[in-house]
Amino acid sequence: MRAYSSGSNRRGVALFAALWLVVAIGVVGLQFSLEARERRLAAANGVELLESRAAANAGIDHAQARLDRLARQPMLSGQPGVLRSLDPWLGADTIVNIDGDIGGARYEVRVRDVGSALNPNRVNEEQLRMLFTRLGFDYGLADQLAQSIMDWRDEDIMHRSRGAEREQYIAEDRMILPRDGPMQELSELLHVMHMTPEIYDSIAPFLMLEGNNARINVNTAPAAVLATLPGMSDARLSALMRARESGRRITGNGDLQNVMGGAGPTIPANRVTFDVNSLAVTSTGWNRGGRTPVRVEAIIDRITNQAVPAARVQSRTIR
Repeated sequence: MRAYSSGSNRRGVALFAALWLVVAIGVVGLQFSLEARERRLAAANGVELLESRAAANAGIDHAQARLDRLARQPMLSGQPGVLRSLDPWLGADTIVNIDGDIGGARYEVRVRDVGSALNPNRVNEEQLRMLFTRLGFDYGLADQLAQSIMDWRDEDIMHRSRGAEREQYIAEDRMILPRDGPMQELSELLHVMHMTPEIYDSIAPFLMLEGNNARINVNTAPAAVLATLPGMSDARLSALMRARESGRRITGNGDLQNVMGGAGPTIPANRVTFDVNSLAVTSTGWNRGGRTPVRVEAIIDRITNQAVPAARVQSRTIR
């Protein structure tokens, strides 16, 4: 009886060990299977990402080719053609909106005149204040926002009377503190004191960090942007917008002064431009499944000091 019990125990131990071995083999096999699946997914995602990036870059190339063609062969018939013969890229924001595909992948291209927007790293406090008030915000809030934006980007630690520096953000337990330098992304404005998502959505269409937009294009900029120019009264702005709506292209400072009326201060020549010389191009690419979009942003400059104008591209991938 004792021998029988001993043999049963040994068989039980062996069975238990065999079960554990089966479980261990299963676990190892599952681990290998999961790792192989992860590798396959990573490889597939990598391929999709490459396809999307290639499509987005193809969109930039497509836009550059179209802009080159506009610069070299401006239309010469009809009123739009006359205007474009003076400024080949006038109206590029509609002409160069492209929806294309390459090898089954898709891309969407949108362009915008750099001179039609304000650069929050370059504008002064009064321009910011004017933009906010022009968009319907009361003067008190506009003043607070303008001063807070200036404090966000300047390098000193002294806050303006209605602005805010790091100590104010820390006192409010904010996670994002002022950069004390130029903004790197427009969305940084969301973290500025007194800013709300609603206010940001209102002002973002009139702002742009890309490009060297130190001058405002009087032929393409919206009224809210033009209103920030020194010496631009409501009456002068209305006259300018009426001239543009009638199809007139302003050709220079003298022409601008005539359109706005002879009386009043002259708009500083170093604050305005009359041609579209730099375009911000955004190209979004999708792989064939459309699951992995990639966005590429580029600045395309028109090189006007050559016999035949051409375009120069500076781009970055956003993902």
